Amino acid sequence: YLGTEPAEPFWMPVRQHILEELRNLACVATESGQAVPDQCLLRGSLPAAQWIPNDLLQEASGLSFVDKSAGIDTLHELGVREFGHEELVACIQYCNCRWLQSLWREQNRRSAAFNDLYKSLLDSILEDPARLSAVQNLSIFPVVSSASKTLRGALFNEVDLCNSIGLHTAPCGTVSQSVQTHLVRCLE
Repeated sequence: YLGTEPAEPFWMPVRQHILEELRNLACVATESGQAVPDQCLLRGSLPAAQWIPNDLLQEASGLSFVDKSAGIDTLHELGVREFGHEELVACIQYCNCRWLQSLWREQNRRSAAFNDLYKSLLDSILEDPARLSAVQNLSIFPVVSSASKTLRGALFNEVDLCNSIGLHTAPCGTVSQSVQTHLVRCLE
């Protein structure tokens, strides 16, 4: 524990030296053991981060989540950053979106998880509009695959993740617009 900055200016260089030395040591407790600060991430404020298993983050990006008991202020001083857009994209793309497909199959968590995923992507686009084209290329919309038309697919609720072709960006003509508007308000 390093605490806050010392009140006496005399100790400032000592504290800075300690921080510099710690940046090169496996001194951060992560969900999978000790690690060097630049190999760690705080879960941060993106809602989707809570749904990312540590092993997925490790496989997709080579990073680990910091243990929940760690002191955030000192970790920031050591250069530990928060889970962000780049890591989220890496986790989505890893192994042909296998994580999202398995999350989709978990019906008790699916709605909240995908809501958080879409909110996180929206937040990252609002933060940097240049990310829009990268997000548009992600396979993030769950749709029933051709495999689900087979007995095995039907039994295991298999889904495929594809692009947004076929999704409506305006009210559908075959359903009452008042019903659709009400549903959209419920989802907001």
